[in-house]
Amino acid sequence: MIKRIILALSIFLSVQSFAGKTYQLTLKIQSLATGEMLEGIKISTSIKDEIVEVGRTNSEGVIVLSELREKTLNIIVEDPSDYHRKDHLFYSNFERVDEEETFGLRLVPVHETAFFTALDQQYIDTFNSVSEAEQDRFVGAKPRGGMAGLQLHIAKNLEYPEDAILEDAQGKVYLSFIIQADGTLTHVKIERGVSPSLDKEAIRLLRYTGKWKPATLNGTPIPTKMRVPINFTLN
Repeated sequence: MIKRIILALSIFLSVQSFAGKTYQLTLKIQSLATGEMLEGIKISTSIKDEIVEVGRTNSEGVIVLSELREKTLNIIVEDPSDYHRKDHLFYSNFERVDEEETFGLRLVPVHETAFFTALDQQYIDTFNSVSEAEQDRFVGAKPRGGMAGLQLHIAKNLEYPEDAILEDAQGKVYLSFIIQADGTLTHVKIERGVSPSLDKEAIRLLRYTGKWKPATLNGTPIPTKMRVPINFTLN
């Protein structure tokens, strides 16, 4: 009987200890377009429909959320300059252990268009001179983390357009683009599309993959044209 009481007390104390356990989340906010860490980004949490501002990121794009108890959090991320789009990070930590998370923000549409148009213009000479005929001699370009990294990026950042959902639009969008000698991805074009909204989302996903490992010829980085499909499926 005494052993049962001791065991029950031990279990009760363990549950109580876990229930009162807190953890720390180190959040890093990055621009998906430029790769830079973003200072002054406003971070808020939404718990039971109550929005509370936590603080703003420092010069290194970092903010530390301490004494957290919730196993799930809706974290609202806002750029006061309105250059980057407001977004939500739905964060889970069922074990309540200290963690670090990097979260990327895309640009608002008007800045998105201007940014990538200007980027393409910087490399206009390359666009006119890249030759596909010589590609057999290249050591091909690769995205960060290889193709697995590209698939992870797509899975993490894909936003299925509402009109495509309503229309049950699915399929592969085939895109061509250039990886510059410095790894910059430019001049994304639709080779074969599915629907206007899915085509646009495919371009956005590819644009935000950041710098790639460039192709090389005899050990020297060179620009090269590539093609990839992005598959859209509704489950």
